[in-house]
Amino acid sequence: MILSCQELRKLSKNLELSYHNVIYQIQSEHKGYRLRKASILVSENTQGIVTLWYKGKWWPYTTITKQQRRTDVLNHKEKDHRVDVVVATQRNNAYKPAANHPWKRQVAMMVRKNQQALSPALASPS
Repeated sequence: MILSCQELRKLSKNLELSYHNVIYQIQSEHKGYRLRKASILVSENTQGIVTLWYKGKWWPYTTITKQQRRTDVLNHKEKDHRVDVVVATQRNNAYKPAANHPWKRQVAMMVRKNQQALSPALASPS
């Protein structure tokens, strides 16, 4: 660690970080919740060997190319939230014609004609 380039990087939810256009994924025996968003010290020695350090301990890792990178895995809470957001935006963006729109006028006229045909006494004020 004496003759090495050192930089701090933040881990993603998938325990990944990017350093010199290479994605490093930390290998953890557990789910790694405590490592999410952690600051990791990336150390590269003069031979080009990269070591990842967290709280004074080095961590094993694998390298991932951009093609191998997988999509984020969502838990059920995150998935439900994203679906709710999409449904709400679709509901808010639905087209509603104005009150004087021809479609609404035609429907209103048909309703009045049906009411007059069914009960002429109710339709005409006397």
